[in-house]
Amino acid sequence: MTRGCLTRFWSRFFGGKQTQQTVVKDVKSEATIDFVQDIAPSEPTTAPEEHLEPPQTHFWWFAPSDYTTTIMNMPDVAVARILEYLDFKEIFTLRKVNHGFRGFIDHSYPSLNLTNLHISATPQKIIMVYNLTTHVEYQLDRYGCIVIQGAKKTFLEDSSFLETFLEDLEYVLSRQKGILEALQLEWRTQSLILTPWDEQVNSIFNAFQQFLGARKKPLRVQKLLINAYTQHHVIALLRHFDPKFIKEIQIFVTCLDAREEVFELGELVKLESHWNNLERVVMRRKISQNDFHYFTKIREVSVIVQGVSLGSLVFLKETLTLSPTFRKFAVEIKCFRLPRRSLLDLYGPPNVEENERRSYYFRIPDDTMLLKMSIDPFDSVLSFFRIERAELPKFAYVQN
Repeated sequence: MTRGCLTRFWSRFFGGKQTQQTVVKDVKSEATIDFVQDIAPSEPTTAPEEHLEPPQTHFWWFAPSDYTTTIMNMPDVAVARILEYLDFKEIFTLRKVNHGFRGFIDHSYPSLNLTNLHISATPQKIIMVYNLTTHVEYQLDRYGCIVIQGAKKTFLEDSSFLETFLEDLEYVLSRQKGILEALQLEWRTQSLILTPWDEQVNSIFNAFQQFLGARKKPLRVQKLLINAYTQHHVIALLRHFDPKFIKEIQIFVTCLDAREEVFELGELVKLESHWNNLERVVMRRKISQNDFHYFTKIREVSVIVQGVSLGSLVFLKETLTLSPTFRKFAVEIKCFRLPRRSLLDLYGPPNVEENERRSYYFRIPDDTMLLKMSIDPFDSVLSFFRIERAELPKFAYVQN
């Protein structure tokens, strides 16, 4: 791969043009030879006969035959010039040459402009995907670490696959200058029981926090997708993000058992500059219905709860009616037991729609839009929508 990188550089830099040639001629001119022959045309000369060597051709970028030029002994200016012609994938490959060359690249290639970074980890391997196309895989080996990038496989003896991954992660996070459209951290465990792998995941989060904390400016991330054990894993990253750019957070389970645990939010929402700037939140970890008030100012919300009381339903209806930023609020209910009789007493008969969904429509004060409350008993989902009046079904009844 390195040979390919350099070959592309020569073709780009010289543009396929033929380099000028210098012809070396003998110092004795033809006129001098003719003059000697006129003086003594028949007498043999006792001087040793000089042999004229044929002309030699030299290309200017080649060193003398006793010295070989490689990229490792070229002037720093020339190597830095080469790096300007290489993309991130080629740069990342060249960093694997040796420690000296890696240090030079890190010094001469100061910034990255990745748009996507996806990290997927298991106890045996870690995969980093850059810009959705470049895959680097770090595999555990009994004698060291195997790094796979494209068709190239490199064995690093006596090296930890986790430490090798963290070295590359530090390089990426310390030099990322552009806006990351999405940062995704994905890992799974078998249960909630603490294992050595869980401790390694914690070490990854600690490293993330260390690398991000060493940056001069916060990382600009628009969307964070993460498998989180606790809210502190999210906080460890979010606190180092620029709050003006973060717009979406999606939090997923780390194992099947985690779906039964309530995901606490009290510390996370204290990062008000970040939380209040969010436009979309997806929580695939179960939350408490008492935490609904944390989400009412967010444009689009999807959460999971164990159950919803009639009081929580009324709270959402009243609060979302007055929220100018809300557009959609979906609640997946694990134990779906909404009291139908109480709903009938509160809001009257519903509008029965397709798939047996029952919907209620409410006017929004000083607004032409409407609030739609939809109950889907089959999917166990309670949803609220802010809709245009034109979306109102023909015979639907609108309440105040």
